[in-house]
Amino acid sequence: MDKIILDKNKITELFGISKSYLASISEDELDILSQKINTNEIDRFILLKPLIIETESMDDDEKQYWFDILPSMTYEQIRRLLDILVIETKKLIELELKYQQEIQKLNKKHLKEWEDFQKKQQDNKPLEDE
Repeated sequence: MDKIILDKNKITELFGISKSYLASISEDELDILSQKINTNEIDRFILLKPLIIETESMDDDEKQYWFDILPSMTYEQIRRLLDILVIETKKLIELELKYQQEIQKLNKKHLKEWEDFQKKQQDNKPLEDE
């Protein structure tokens, strides 16, 4: 297997909570991130804290729980937490994209209906003047 090198620009984006990067992160990159956390090359708090804060699937008490156990988490636990947070982000982005596309379709449809309505109003206006 080829050695995978994690792009430092992507790490910077991840620390900045780039959802586009999280949506495109590969399993191999997740493994590398987890390993770097495990070897203290990347501080687990710097990486995981913003992801935990931003997650929509946890309430404040659950988030606090993860912050409390974060220092004692094993490599496998960190990897699993990263998986969960990344999968959630990917799913939310997919949903957002889907609904944006649906909204655009509806807007086009309603714009056409509105234009047809206005045209009918204009067509009927001369009859009202007579």
